Order: sequence, then C-alpha cells, then structure tokens
Amino acid sequence: QILVDLMDQAPYTEALQGSVNSMPKWDNGKDIYAGIIAELDEALAKGVTANSSIAADLLLGGDAGEWIAFANALKLKLLMRSSDVEDNGAKIMSLINSGSVYFSSDIKMDVYADEATKRNPWFECNWSGTGLGTVNNIASLPIISYLSTTNDPRIEVLFDKSLNNDEYKGLIPGSKTKVPSGVKTKDYSYPVMTATTPVYYFTLAELNFLIAEAQLRFGGSDAAAKAAYEEAVSANFALHGLSGAAGFLATNQVSWDNASSKIGLIGMQKWVSLCMVNHFEAWAEARRLDVPKFSELTADQVMADQAAYTPGDLIVPMVNYLGSDVVRRLPFPEDAVNLNDNTPDQKGVATRVWWDVK
Repeated sequence: QILVDLMDQAPYTEALQGSVNSMPKWDNGKDIYAGIIAELDEALAKGVTANSSIAADLLLGGDAGEWIAFANALKLKLLMRSSDVEDNGAKIMSLINSGSVYFSSDIKMDVYADEATKRNPWFECNWSGTGLGTVNNIASLPIISYLSTTNDPRIEVLFDKSLNNDEYKGLIPGSKTKVPSGVKTKDYSYPVMTATTPVYYFTLAELNFLIAEAQLRFGGSDAAAKAAYEEAVSANFALHGLSGAAGFLATNQVSWDNASSKIGLIGMQKWVSLCMVNHFEAWAEARRLDVPKFSELTADQVMADQAAYTPGDLIVPMVNYLGSDVVRRLPFPEDAVNLNDNTPDQKGVATRVWWDVK
C-alpha cells in the first residue's frame, strides 16, 4: 500500500521470489489495492478469533482481537483512499456499521530505549551522538501559523520554541538560503522528538477522521460525522498526553458547527493530528483531500507581506530543484531502474497516483 501511495506502481504479483524471478513485473496501483483487500479478506476468513493469542508480537501484545480490528481498519483506509475513483460508499458504510474497525488503542511500535541501536530511528539519524549530531529538521510556516492562529495547545508538544528568540516560528519552505542576513536555523522552531518516541502505524485519531468523512459523504449523518470528528481530535490530544480537547473543540476556528467546509475542517485537523506522528500518511491524505490547500501567494510574496498569507496554506518552495511545484509521487528507485528491465519509464513527480484525482 505504501509503495503504491509513493510511486503508483510496484512489483506485487511477482515480487519477493528472489533468484527465481529477479526481474518481477510492476503491477498498477489499482490492482495492488484490490489484491491487498483480497489478502486481508482471506486472512480474516481463516477463523481466528479475538480470544486467540499471538506469540512474540511487538506491535499489539499478542492480542488477536486487535489484529482483526487493524485488518478491518486498513481495509477502511484503502477503500476511503480510493473513494474518489471507485464506487466504495456502500462497502465503506457496511464496514463501519459492522463495528469491526474499532481497535482499542493507538497501534504503535513502542519498544525504543535511549541506548545505541535501540533509539527511535528518526531520533537516531538526526539527534543522537551516533547520528548526524545536528538537527536537520525545523518547523515550516504553514503548520506553525495554523497551530498559532487556532490557539492549539498541541504546539507545545509538537515543537520547541526557537533557540535564539524563544518563540514559535516556522520557515517559509525553500527559503533557507534567501532569508535576511544573520537569520540562522536556531531562529526557528524545532520538532519535538525523543529517543523513545513510538513509531505509529495507525492511530485512533486517524481511524475516527476516516469515519467522520465517511459519515459525511456516504452515511448522510452530520451528527455521526461530528461525533467521530470530535473523537478524533480528542484521541490525538490523548496520544500527546494532553487534556482540554473539549474546550479546544468549542472554539470558533475548529468547531464542527461553525465550519464553512466540514471536509476542509476534517482535513486540516487530520493534518495536525498526523504531525510528528505519521508524516507519510499526512502527505497522502493532503494529496487526496487537497487539504491543506496551496496558497495563491508565492513564497516571495509571503516573505514580503506575511499578513496577506492565510495561516495553514501550503507554500510552493521558494527554491525548488524538483521541476514541479507539487510533489505527488516519488520516482522509481535507481536500483530498480538499473537492474530490473520491467521497471516502467520514470514519470514526473507531479504525475498523480491512481487514486489522486483533480
């Protein structure tokens, strides 16, 4: 699924055969999605019950009931992600109404320790003494501006204030070499990451945002959509160890009843909920929902007059070497291009994957 969402095509039906087939064909994304759903259905039909147990399970503690719910929730995500190009509404609502998608807690790999080779992979690469020994990630203006404008208390657990100015500040994308003389990386906020931060596979917030959107689009129930939306935001507060979700949800900027676009509100809050949790899923859902939207202002215009900028809007990078304003896929790996004659011709990074329609 991740490879499809990254590149649209991938080896699937002939993959993982080793030397028996060292040049597997590449299947298209639509067929791979269908194949994954068929594999999940086959696994779910094997008669495993929630009372069964699984040995040596680092993800869900051996709880077969949670694995069953995880499988059904993954089906829901696949059906929702392709719902703009496939007639999935009835299947989606049947799955939700069955109650089978509800796992009980965030699905995460929570096994890390502050020891060499045992740290969170991102932390190990960027912050630890065995890594690069520096911080190569700083906050961008869109997320900082949106969190600040909505008075979101999660900003304090997602980002540290700038080291030089003790304020929450985001960099205009692609402007590192264009900022005024004397401005340094330490003038901007840093993401919060620790050696023991879990790696999240699927969260309660992500699940409930999918349900909220489905209830709105296919279930015809504003009340059910609102309940799932508020549960999603509350679940993300809980993931970060925060209270106060109810008060936050009552504010005009994020209130369900006050939203001019409820799909837009779901998309923006899903974007926040995936920040420092699962950036890949945030990118995939932003492509699918077109939320956050891209600013009509150029990066240069934002730098010249930030008051004209709408907080939360994405910004086309000021300096951009990719040949496209928007990255909607990644190129096929160089090794695959060089070593597998069946690798398709490269497509530009602005070419949409199969479920990503205008």
